[in-house]
Amino acid sequence: MLLVTPIWTLTTLLIASAVPLVTSSPALDARLSSLDPDALHNVLRQYGLLRRGAAPSTAPSGNYAPSINQPCPSTLVRQPSQNSSSGLLAPQETAWVTSRRANALSAWSSYLNNSALGLVQAGFDLPAFLANTSNLPNVGIASGGGGYRAMLHAAGLFNAWDGRNASSVAQGTGGVLQLATYMAGLSGGSWWTGSMAVNDFPMVYDLAKFWNLEQNLVDPGGVVSLITYYAGLQSEIEEKKKAGQFDLSLTDYWGAALSRHLVNATNGGAATTYSSIQNLTSFSQHQAPFPIIIADSRRQGQTAVPTNTSIYEFTPYEFGTWDPSLQAFIPMEYLGTSAVNNKVNGTNGCVVGYDNAGFVMGTSATLFNGLIYELLTSNSSLNNFLGDLAKDLLGKDNDIATYPNPFGGLSSSTFSDSTAAELDLVDGGEDGENVPFWPLMHAERNVDVILGLDNSADTTYHWPNGTSVIATAQRMQNPGFTQFGSFPKVPSEANTFVNLGLNSRPTFFGCNDSDPTPLVVYIPNHPYTAYTNFSTFQLAYTAEEIDAFLSNAFHEAAGNLTSLSSSGNSSIPLFPTCLACALVSRAERRAGLTQTSVCQSCFQAYCWDGTTNSTDPSAGGRNGWEYNPSIPGVSAATQAGGAGTSATPTPGTSTKSAAREMRRLPPSIPLLVGLIGMVGIIMGSATVLL
Repeated sequence: MLLVTPIWTLTTLLIASAVPLVTSSPALDARLSSLDPDALHNVLRQYGLLRRGAAPSTAPSGNYAPSINQPCPSTLVRQPSQNSSSGLLAPQETAWVTSRRANALSAWSSYLNNSALGLVQAGFDLPAFLANTSNLPNVGIASGGGGYRAMLHAAGLFNAWDGRNASSVAQGTGGVLQLATYMAGLSGGSWWTGSMAVNDFPMVYDLAKFWNLEQNLVDPGGVVSLITYYAGLQSEIEEKKKAGQFDLSLTDYWGAALSRHLVNATNGGAATTYSSIQNLTSFSQHQAPFPIIIADSRRQGQTAVPTNTSIYEFTPYEFGTWDPSLQAFIPMEYLGTSAVNNKVNGTNGCVVGYDNAGFVMGTSATLFNGLIYELLTSNSSLNNFLGDLAKDLLGKDNDIATYPNPFGGLSSSTFSDSTAAELDLVDGGEDGENVPFWPLMHAERNVDVILGLDNSADTTYHWPNGTSVIATAQRMQNPGFTQFGSFPKVPSEANTFVNLGLNSRPTFFGCNDSDPTPLVVYIPNHPYTAYTNFSTFQLAYTAEEIDAFLSNAFHEAAGNLTSLSSSGNSSIPLFPTCLACALVSRAERRAGLTQTSVCQSCFQAYCWDGTTNSTDPSAGGRNGWEYNPSIPGVSAATQAGGAGTSATPTPGTSTKSAAREMRRLPPSIPLLVGLIGMVGIIMGSATVLL
């Protein structure tokens, strides 16, 4: 429970009751209020009031409130095991993937036949490759964290991979999106994954127009707008509290704020659920990849997240974890139901509508605990200013996302939250794994190739240095996790990534592994035409910055600006061709097909060959922290995105990208503005959290 003065409570209540959020015609209100949410959605869309790709409102309550006393399925919790005759995946996911692969046959044909790739002309046996549908590759795309920076980096790459984009097809990259089986996201990458999926997979530029990133996520500008904004958030979130039995946290507000930008639906997406993706055309007709969002578990009473923490995943069908300590799932639509030993806890029946899309995306990007912790430990002035309130937040578990525990009583000898009433979830990258490889590595999903988009702020200047890939490799070496799959060999330290340039261009890992590991195509954020090292905590972008970001990623996918393809060595094919070689390689091996000479050249150029170089790449013993690439002829000081802060962090103090970045934030105006926005959320939350 938050401790606030009565004046804040009174002020917030007066604001909520006095400020009209929408001005409209009474006659129109009467007509629209008679429609159910889906009918209202259709009317608004018919008259052009919703853009293409709008998400319908599906929560039974018609608002943010979950509904209790709903009928329950005969079996609420699914506990797969290695000996299960039906397999480890949900039957719905298995059936969906089968249909998706059948749909992708024509996409593979169109993509590989593209003359811009030159594969068929180079002798690639396309008919033999397509002859056996069951042998087609499963491709997964993992979008890492980093706030809006991560979302925009992923958006630019997806735009380049979209077969609906004529420019993408012309450069040989269009079509990857249409053949991919899975896409996973965490933190800022979950904003991209969730926004695309819940809005029915529109074109990237259509979605970017709706995002309205020019408006700050926590401060819309102006006193009146700020008051109106937080009053609207409070009014929305109160519905969940009124529904009874549900604890609230700052993530409810964070998710509601995100939803207003990421979910194109009436009422800011308050009634749009993540499970409603099942009913959208792109998903039900298997036209887009299967979306997965992940979040980390934080043990109750703790503030730190260990590197081996349980990772929970949200899919349109299920919520749960593959962690060997539990390995259990419930249907996504019943998220919010409390259960003990697979029986509903209490007399309120099952809960539906808890899986609000904004709340799910906000959960994966819940950085409050890390932000408060880093601020309190790194800045004495801020400690004095926020100390008591921040400590109260941490002490009362208001800084995380809370979910009623559906897995109570299960695996009591290994599952640390077996007796907990709630599950506490936080940002999916707080365990150091800032790219969501984990859900795509399970052997049951049979993913052959993972495109890993690394948007981490590992260095002083907010660029990735491979730390996240290393963290995943280390996790997979844990004996408890090896039963689920394996990860290819990667360098064991960031210095090798920097010294060999592996973090400055796409790199293939696992090219020659004898183990059945997925081939990882590592694609780090890097400046090609624009500096895209924005801070994770930049919560507004101009149209020019967005265009620069999308254009930079488009060129990154083309690859003709990488150090390899632009080196003048004519024996190295352009990257679009090499990416195609990577996508087909595992299936080629299974089918006994011979790799073309073009693809052999690609692998020689882009595959990590096991070489290491652990020498310090930076002056002054910085261990790669000062890595700061440049664009010839373009000054970071004159181009949006800049070179970030010149603050000097302490090497080795953290393995978590967001935490590293937070520690480098100086006590400057941008930080104070962010703090004011955060305090605004805290104070706006007070009357409901009490």
